[in-house]
Amino acid sequence: MSDERKFRFLLWAGMMFLVTGYLSCVELKYMMWGETTDAKIMKVTKGTEKRGRFQPSRPIWGVRFAYDDLDGTKRENVINMPIEWKEPTEGTLKIDYVPGKERESRLHGKKNRVPVYMFGGAIAFMLFVFIKLFRQAYD
Repeated sequence: MSDERKFRFLLWAGMMFLVTGYLSCVELKYMMWGETTDAKIMKVTKGTEKRGRFQPSRPIWGVRFAYDDLDGTKRENVINMPIEWKEPTEGTLKIDYVPGKERESRLHGKKNRVPVYMFGGAIAFMLFVFIKLFRQAYD
């Protein structure tokens, strides 16, 4: 394997490590410090969501809700729901939030652990690359 190819391999592994590390921080924040509570639905408005440059927009519900933080601070946020969503009769949503952070809330159960697993894979890949380069350096 040429030195240039080794360098590109290591550069690609480093970039994968950085990108997946950043993406996994959001999920880890909810996993480590997240709390679950019931939020009161304040307003539901119909709108549209642009999905991409060449894709048609689609109708959505904009749901504004309020909840009390652990320290008693009243917080508000808005989430987009698919048009098929039906407003709960009791007028509340179960949400996960990060205490002390403004607009750090999401629907309960909306977990995305793929970036965390990818970050673990990136760490394993980086170790593999470093071990391989270390062995070649001392052979």
